[in-house]
Amino acid sequence: MVLVNLPSAIPYILHPDQDRMEQIYQLVGFWLEAFIYGSNVYSTPLLKPEDSIGVYFVLFFAAVHLIMQRRGRDRDHLGPQLIFCGVAIFMFMLTTVFTAVNIYRFIEAYALGAGPLGIPVFFFKDFRPWENYTYVITSSLLIWTADVLVIYRCYIIWDKNPRVIALPCTLLFVSISTNLVNIYWFQHPWSLSLKTIRPFLDFVYPGHLAQNILTTGLIAYKIWRQHLLSEASGVRAASGITLLSVVRLVVESAMVYTLQLTTLVVLYFLRHPAMVILQAAIVPSIGIVFVLLSIRVHMATLRSERLRSPASIALPSWVHGTESAESSGRSSFEVPLTMNVDPLKVV
Repeated sequence: MVLVNLPSAIPYILHPDQDRMEQIYQLVGFWLEAFIYGSNVYSTPLLKPEDSIGVYFVLFFAAVHLIMQRRGRDRDHLGPQLIFCGVAIFMFMLTTVFTAVNIYRFIEAYALGAGPLGIPVFFFKDFRPWENYTYVITSSLLIWTADVLVIYRCYIIWDKNPRVIALPCTLLFVSISTNLVNIYWFQHPWSLSLKTIRPFLDFVYPGHLAQNILTTGLIAYKIWRQHLLSEASGVRAASGITLLSVVRLVVESAMVYTLQLTTLVVLYFLRHPAMVILQAAIVPSIGIVFVLLSIRVHMATLRSERLRSPASIALPSWVHGTESAESSGRSSFEVPLTMNVDPLKVV
């Protein structure tokens, strides 16, 4: 058994094979996060700058453009739109800081050999340097912001019923509290033993996962129940839902984020070094989910306006079916039903 004393004065037991794999996984996570975020700083001779813009970068500016374009024409929903736009900008700024700090960390670790014995992986295990500490704080702030926004979305969909979000809010409070203890310990590792702090560390990802599954489940249940009520009332939409809309709904409903968290929880409790890949990649993925939210709200608003236009006339299904059968020779009982639906109710 070989011990290495980190600058934080915490002895670390060397695991050569596992440390070597973690060092590789750190690089994989770095490039995956860079690919998802996207920026011209990652251009290479083989990759032109205009081709190096990633998914999150494009979606963010598209979402902000749509919201700003909509703002002057829709005063009724100005408040919620500004909230979502402000949160999207805040998350993009945090993700940008996270990415910039991560670049600096990897220069320190891999290029300058700042870690003990010049080994990069040891540098990442010490959270006292400002770059590693900032890395932890920005990722925590992003996850908290995501949790708050999901709870707010659930609150809106459930007609602003505070009882529905009572348990998610409790989980969020516990999660933030345990994270604050961990953040303090990272700067003062001698204040608590590893045995004492371990339960707090172990709760971080399962707590976020439980809260995310709960709120996403509540949202899905509410929409599903509304769908059943509409079906029972004989309401059928005149226009079908495209596969692209389904994909947007799934992604916006945080399924990608939930799957990443689930995988991260499994890898964490297996103590598998590959968890560092998801720890890096999950940051820009959070932002993608919520800029897609803003885009979907904008598109839903446009659809609602078209449905409320004078050209859309509600007719009984049997009348529509008879006229269609007589005029086109085929039967149809689908009704272009005009519904006064607020897109923000299904955010």
